[in-house]
Amino acid sequence: MEQAIENTYVTSSLLESGLQKVLNTKCLISKWSSKILSPERGFLSMIIRIELKWSSSEGSSLPQSVILKVPTTSKLEDVVEQLKNESTNGEQQTETSHNFAPILTAMHNTECAFYQLEPAPQDFLKVPRLFFAKHIAEEDRNGYLVMEDLSQIVADCHVSYKLSLGALFEVADFLAALHAYSLKNSGWQQDSVLMFNGRRLSDRVRKNGEKVRDALTAIAEQLPVLQKYVDRTHDLYSCLHPDGIIWFPREDNLPIIICHGDLWMNNILWKKDKEGQPSDQVAVIIDWQCSHHGAVTEDLATLLISSTSTEIRRNHLQDILEHYYLRLQEKLGTPPPFDMNQLNRSFLHSYQRCFFRSIEDYPILIKMCDGDDVGKKIVLGRCQAVVEDAFAILDGKEFGSYSH
Repeated sequence: MEQAIENTYVTSSLLESGLQKVLNTKCLISKWSSKILSPERGFLSMIIRIELKWSSSEGSSLPQSVILKVPTTSKLEDVVEQLKNESTNGEQQTETSHNFAPILTAMHNTECAFYQLEPAPQDFLKVPRLFFAKHIAEEDRNGYLVMEDLSQIVADCHVSYKLSLGALFEVADFLAALHAYSLKNSGWQQDSVLMFNGRRLSDRVRKNGEKVRDALTAIAEQLPVLQKYVDRTHDLYSCLHPDGIIWFPREDNLPIIICHGDLWMNNILWKKDKEGQPSDQVAVIIDWQCSHHGAVTEDLATLLISSTSTEIRRNHLQDILEHYYLRLQEKLGTPPPFDMNQLNRSFLHSYQRCFFRSIEDYPILIKMCDGDDVGKKIVLGRCQAVVEDAFAILDGKEFGSYSH
């Protein structure tokens, strides 16, 4: 009997036929069960783990569980609604929530496009295996992805968790592999979905100056020391190249590569240690809805802004950049098409651009720490330093120059 999985439009028969085709099997699914994963996993989607029991002995070699990912904005809208109720600018927060639904189509289709690139990213990168997917189309709004299930061997981190230097080196290794894949293969450059997504993200941020100011105003209510920067937001915004919020500034003369676009700790799954806690070893990088053509330092800047301690970001940035550069050279088998001076300049540009995209998320990250005073203190401290350093760069000073 055909059944809908967790009240979605994906049915058990659709799942069975899709897996039979990609796995080249006639084996039937005799029994299945499903569970929606934790609310922290998947702000823009419902993530469902499906356990499978196959009908014959052949099933022992087939996946015993899969992940179903169905796009939705419901969880994000719940958080935005809570922020609206606490904000003096609730009308604008509501508008943000309502306007996000159409964007979900582009984001879902972008993730499908990334996983379906040739050669397959899963053959070269630490990303989950995609079994099959369906794009959202104008005539059919139901999209989904069915992927391998790694939930038994991986762990994720709370937003207040601070990635260690060893963990950051691991992510730098991944980025070197992603960029080597980008530089060695050219097919992705003609992918219209990835190209469009970069332009869409650029347009969104370019029009977002006032919303960034509103976000910083909300943060300053909890961190009054940042109030003096609110009126300077336009100065920071106006100094950016008009095409450089997402797209790489032409004056840096670095190659365009594939960017993840939303690289923070919630989109990194870590191998479990002996105690079942996150280790420093990356298992996979997930959630490629924001992937696009961009800068080699963009993802690293996003990660350091959102997911590590101020001490590591300020004191070990050069170590991380040098580690990335050496790993990229190893994977390319030749020196990268840029030097360390260009890489350092690129990071400063990326930091300012990513500040504009990341600072809007901080009120949500802070909200996620409700009931956890220690975690909220960590996130607020990280946020304060991120803002101070963005304006330090604007004024030609070093990280930490405006610390309090």
